[in-house]
Amino acid sequence: MKTLNFEQLVEDILTDQPGYDNVYFHKTVEGRTWAEQCETACAMVRTKSNVRLTILAIYYWMGKGLEKGKKLPSHLKNYEKAADRIYQIFSPLGIKHLGRTRNLSYRAITKLEEREIAQAVKLARFWANRFSMDDHDKSERMLKIFLSF
Repeated sequence: MKTLNFEQLVEDILTDQPGYDNVYFHKTVEGRTWAEQCETACAMVRTKSNVRLTILAIYYWMGKGLEKGKKLPSHLKNYEKAADRIYQIFSPLGIKHLGRTRNLSYRAITKLEEREIAQAVKLARFWANRFSMDDHDKSERMLKIFLSF
């Protein structure tokens, strides 16, 4: 199993590689109930026949549902930690940003400490907002954020 350290996660957040969107998964679960969607998603993850990015997109999607207050069926609870972490970190950047990652895996992200996840969420929010302020605000805010790490 591939390991992931905090520096690699930061590299994945700050990358400028082209994006990705998993249309295949969205079409597969379209029109189904939340429980049916979860079953389909987890079956796709378990088969391991899908590419890494498809699996990350599925976890992102599950995390988005969890954020909205949906519950995973009890026999799928072991997917919750990775789904929550992937969504918390990458939601400010959008699902397409998952395609820019090179180091991220759903298993490896569960091995990081809560402190590292909190820092990654903070960095992703900052990175997502980097174009929404003028240069003066940007430099002041950048200094404050990085001093808080």
